[in-house]
Amino acid sequence: MKKAELYKELYHKYNPDSIQNFEHHVRQQFHGINFENKRILEIGCGKGFLSLYIACFMNPAEVIALDEGEGAGSDRNVLEIFSENLSLLKPDNIKVVKQDIFKYENESFDIIIANNALHHICEPGLLTSDSAAREKYIGLFEHIFSLIRPNGVLTIFEYSRNSIFTE
Repeated sequence: MKKAELYKELYHKYNPDSIQNFEHHVRQQFHGINFENKRILEIGCGKGFLSLYIACFMNPAEVIALDEGEGAGSDRNVLEIFSENLSLLKPDNIKVVKQDIFKYENESFDIIIANNALHHICEPGLLTSDSAAREKYIGLFEHIFSLIRPNGVLTIFEYSRNSIFTE
């Protein structure tokens, strides 16, 4: 089976969304960004489908897929699912790291991606009225920016029922 077909089969197995919607989102979010021969960090990789897609089909030098936990709201450890899919797809340019983003350092990346992850990292709180939440997010962004190479790219997609801006 071709890698693209296997990827689509695995994606369908674990996601209610269609692969077409996923690929559309990837094209929209990363329009104009060149991944070829770049070092990529995905913060909050979860089951790893975005990191795997980038590693398998966008020709990066390396992808670091970072997640600290088992996965909020998952019935199964998301990093176990990621490892299973990794063993089936076998890209040689990806590494899964189980670690807190605040403890991850001494590396630099051309592209950093955080999709639906930031609201899991910081304690809930409104940025407009909660100074402790605001300070934690400022610290998070300062740390993320310390990991980006000069002229690097940070791309964030955040869709959550728990908005960080309004109640």
